[in-house]
Amino acid sequence: TRVVTIFIATLFVILAVIFRSLILPVTMIGSIFVTYFASITITQWLLGLFGLGDLNWAVPFFSLIIFAALGIDYSIFIIDRFREELANKSIRDAIEHSIRRMGVTIITAVIILSGTFAALLPSGMIILIQVASIIIFALLFYAFIVLPLLVPAFVITFRRGNWWPFRMPGGKEREDKFKDEE
Repeated sequence: TRVVTIFIATLFVILAVIFRSLILPVTMIGSIFVTYFASITITQWLLGLFGLGDLNWAVPFFSLIIFAALGIDYSIFIIDRFREELANKSIRDAIEHSIRRMGVTIITAVIILSGTFAALLPSGMIILIQVASIIIFALLFYAFIVLPLLVPAFVITFRRGNWWPFRMPGGKEREDKFKDEE
């Protein structure tokens, strides 16, 4: 618990500094946890279905650390591209364009990583099968559902609030232009 708390707090601080926001890091980390808990649930259900028992005590910890590192990378790709696109586009258009542009890269990476983790499945070691199952499901769920649907929904919903308590990228001129767009 202590290690995960330190990991998440450090991650939050780093993301807050990078994106100059307290809301975007919460959205990004929240999306990671939604995906993580969904993958734990599905994996536990599948393990029971195939008679492989309960998750080993170490599996949730290692799965979270591995998936959070990978998932945050993918989120950073999207949000960084989003910030670049904001210079010339509305929030809705910028996030939509970011997802389209980065989606192919992220999906390719997810497919390659899923294949890599799938190589652990025939190992016969229950812990490796459990970790691989959680990571594979989490990567696929994150790339095909959470990143293209949930993250943009939050970004569009929060609008200028995404950068609270700081200013939107682009300074005062961008905020004034954004007010005109609303």
